[in-house]
Formats: sequence, structure tokens, C-alpha cells
Amino acid sequence: MRVPEPCQRLGRRLGRGLQVRRRRRDERGATAVLVGVLMSVVLIAITAFTVDLGTQRVARRDMQALADVVALDMSRQLDGAKGASALTSSAAWQQGLTRSVARNFSTIGGAPQVDAVVGTVNATTGAFTAVSGSTVPSAVRVTARTEVDFAFGLAQSGAATRSAVGTARSTACFRLGSYAAGLNTADSPLLSTILGGALGGINVNALGFQGLVTGDINLLDLAVRLGLGGVDELATANVTVRQLFVAAAQVMAAHGDTVNANVLNAIAAQVGSLGPIPVAGLISVATGNGAGASAIINALDLVTGAAFLANGTNALSLPSLGTNIGLLGTNLTTSVKIVEKAQLACGVVGAKASTAQGEVSIKGTLASVSAPNLTGLTVTAGGTDISLSLASATGTMTQIVCGAGTSASPQGVDVSVNSQLATAARVEQTVSVNGTILSSSGLLGGLLGGLLGSILSVEVHGTLKLTTTTTQAGATRPVQIRVPNSPPNWDTGKSSGSGELGLDKTSVSAVWTDGPRLEARGLLGLRIDLNVQQIANLTTSLVTNLTNGVLGNLLPLVNTQLLVPLQRLLGLELAGATVFGIPTPNCASPTLVG
Repeated sequence: MRVPEPCQRLGRRLGRGLQVRRRRRDERGATAVLVGVLMSVVLIAITAFTVDLGTQRVARRDMQALADVVALDMSRQLDGAKGASALTSSAAWQQGLTRSVARNFSTIGGAPQVDAVVGTVNATTGAFTAVSGSTVPSAVRVTARTEVDFAFGLAQSGAATRSAVGTARSTACFRLGSYAAGLNTADSPLLSTILGGALGGINVNALGFQGLVTGDINLLDLAVRLGLGGVDELATANVTVRQLFVAAAQVMAAHGDTVNANVLNAIAAQVGSLGPIPVAGLISVATGNGAGASAIINALDLVTGAAFLANGTNALSLPSLGTNIGLLGTNLTTSVKIVEKAQLACGVVGAKASTAQGEVSIKGTLASVSAPNLTGLTVTAGGTDISLSLASATGTMTQIVCGAGTSASPQGVDVSVNSQLATAARVEQTVSVNGTILSSSGLLGGLLGGLLGSILSVEVHGTLKLTTTTTQAGATRPVQIRVPNSPPNWDTGKSSGSGELGLDKTSVSAVWTDGPRLEARGLLGLRIDLNVQQIANLTTSLVTNLTNGVLGNLLPLVNTQLLVPLQRLLGLELAGATVFGIPTPNCASPTLVG
């Protein structure tokens, strides 16, 4: 049967379509293979590039770490004294650089090239400037460079360069005021009563605590004995009073001072469960820069400072002051309140420390106050009211001097001492005057200034209140410590004040609280009215005699038995305080700045 032509043509078209579709399916398979091959090549290239780039990035991190460590190592040689040329040309500098690189050479790539350049860093911008010659550098810039080979041949190698800047920050310690420096036989009853009251009523005198004035305790050793990581951790720690004293005793025993170690152990055994106390209340240490690592604290200052903190109010009161300093009298009430302790400060320029504040009150009738002997008059010394305020002073370290510790190259610190109100003292003394002055005694003529006329006697009755005050305005004064020139050693303090406080009669005010009642008589006992000039002369001369007689006896007693011992105990002086340097400044405390 013959297929019609149209059907044949349709069949041929359908057959050709099937063939075309088969060819297209075959081409799609070939394209996938080609794409897969191409993607493999690209991925391999990208992977190779990534591996090489990663290797270079690792090398850069290694170079940064190496530069950081070497910069810290080399900055330790910046002693603040040697010039740039002398420092970098020395064998110690070259050996230090070589050894630092060798210690830290565990980096990828080839052997690193490390260069160290000395200079200074701008405190504001942080920019590093290289210096040379005799200029003393305060910073070192270390540059570390290496080459790493690329594994896949996209390039031969890649460079990795990084730098770091290290500085040697100078740190030092000082203390403002000192119980240790002020302790002597006269002060011992005062200080021992204060300590005994704050530390649980222990008999401090029986322990012979005065010997602690000669003992010094290294802060780092103290931190180690307390199980702490260093002075930074010590400065922020809280410990019990017993733990503190036991650790301090262990430090002193380790250095052969068994006598003071025994005293501290005896105090520790009697303080009970006092604490914990913040060590930051004893020492002010700027953390993070190595400040205080070689600093010391006096053993007596440590004990007194702990007593303040253990008291819980940062204020110690001594109600039996009169007994302890030898003041006796009738209805006598005495007290001294020390508001805050003297402080040790460690750190960079700007570190601060504060002195103690004191408040003294004495009221009653002092038996040691005598009245002048005025013929015909009975002069009786009445109530005494003594008040004294020793305000705080703050010391700020303004400069650290790095030297060799010789006369030609001393070490030391500069401290600016600001006292807001150094002293304010007041003494009030009442005096009663009763009796009759006769012209035959000669005294009446002197009192009336020669204006006797027909007056033969004057009867006097009255009560006078004498008040003397001493105040000192705030002041800021610099203190410069240069050991061994001024002072000759680290145990000697330097004063920022103009001397010790002393009350005198130059600021006396006299007020009659009762009277005066004056009655003059002449012949046959007739009453005579005194004129204004006679009354003025009489009262002025009488006040002068009473002031010189009463205060001339009282003020030396207050000065010598009260003010001087208390000021010496607190380390305060007129309009200032005493500054003590702590051996020795650390002029190579490394830190990274860039």
C-alpha cells in the first residue's frame, strides 16, 4: 500500500525533529563536562590564592607579635638618663636586641629582619619622632619584616612588615605625712591609745610597737605572702587585718627582722576578727604600669593605716587625751579625732596622696594654768576651751627624676603640696578678777597711768574671756627630693610648710563677760567717779597684765604638750606637710603605645 506523499513528508519532518532533539541532548552533556572542568580550574586557582594570602596574613600577625615583644624588651633599656647615641651604640643595646629576637623567633616565613629606633612620642597625637645624639629618648620603635614563599606559583613570595612603639614610663612612690617619722617617746602614749582602741583594746605598748618605726615592708613581697599576683592585685584586694599582719610578719622574718616580725605576729594574734579591709585604703597604686613593684611601706604606717580601716569610719577618737599628754584639771573633757590617715602613693606623674586630718577638743579647768600675781587682787583662772583643726593636704607628683643615685646624678621626685586649710586653732580662757588695789602698792598708779589725783584705792570685780586664734590660709608649695643631695637619704622627709604651728598672743581678743565693775575711793572712803580716760587706762593695763600672765603660761603648755606632738604624729606642719620619697624611682616600666 502506497503511503500518500503528504504523509511521507510529515513523517520525514518528524524524524528530522527527533534527530535534532537527540543531538541537543548530547550537546547539553558535553557543556556540563566543559563547565565542570572550567570551574575546577578556577576553584583550584582561588584556593591557591587563598592559601598564599592566608600564609601572608599569618606572617603579618607573627611580625606584629614579634615587634610588640621586642619593643617591650628594648624599652626596658630606656633609663631616662642616657642619650640616644650612647644608648644605641652600646653592647647592651645590641645584645638585648639580638637576644630578644632569638627568644621570640618562632614565626612563619624566613628569618625576620628587626630594627629598633629610639625616639619620643607626642603625648597628644601619639606620633613617634626619632631622636639622636645626646637627646634622651623615652620610646623605641621596632620594625619586624619577613618574606613568605607562595606555594602555588601565582607569585614567588610576599612581604610582611609590622611595627610597634614601646615606652619606658617612669614610676615612683612617695608618702605624705608619716606616723613613723613622727614617733618619739612623747607621742607613744597618744599613738598607742589610738591603736589600742581601734584594734580591739590590745595593749600595744606592752608589745613594744615603737620598734616598728624602723621596719620596712616590700609591697611585692607582701602581695606574694598574701597569695596575690603582684602589687596591682594587692592594691585592689580585700584582706582581713589578721591576714595582713601575718603576711607582713612573714616578710620581715624572711629579711631577718625577727624582732618586728614577732611584734606583728603578737598584734595579729590579738586583733580578733577585724576586717576584711580594702588595701587601697593603705596604698594608692596606679595599676597596669608596674608602679610600686619595688616600693616599700613602713611597718608602723601599715599598722596604723589598718587600724583606720578596721575602725570602719576612717576616723579614730581618743577620749582620754588629757591623761596621755599630762593635762590635769577639774571637770576636764578631752578628745582627739584623726579623720584620715597619711597615705602612700605610687604611679606615674600625677599620682596623689593625702595627709591626715585632726580635730582636738579640751574643755574644763586646767590645773596647770596659773594666774598672775597682782597685789591686792585675787585672780582666778576659770574654764579653758581649746579646739584645734588640722585640715588635709594633698600631694601630687609632678616629676620623676631618673639618675644613678649619686651626687652628680641624684634620684628623686617633685611633689606639689596643696593644703586647703592647714591649721585653725583656738584657745579660750576665762579669768575672774576680784579685790582692791591700793595707791600705796604702786600698782594703782601704774594702772591709772599717773592720773591718780585724790584716788587712794580702786575696787575691781569682773570676768574676762581671753581668746587667741591662729589660722593659715590655703597654699600650694613645691617639694623637691634629690637623694643623696637633698635629703641625704630616703628616710628623711622634706617639708612643704613654713614651720610648726604655734599659738601666740598676737591675735588675742579680750571680752568682759561680767563687768568690769570699778569703784574708786578717796580720803575717808568717799566714792570718786572715774573719768573715761581713767577707766580706759585702768582696763587696758589690767587686760595686758592678765593676758601676759595667763596666756604666757597657758600657750607654751598647749604648744609643747599638745600641738607639736599631734602635728608630729600626723606629719603636718604649718600650711603644708612632710613628703617622704620611697626608694627608688623605676624609670624603665615598659608599655606599648602604638
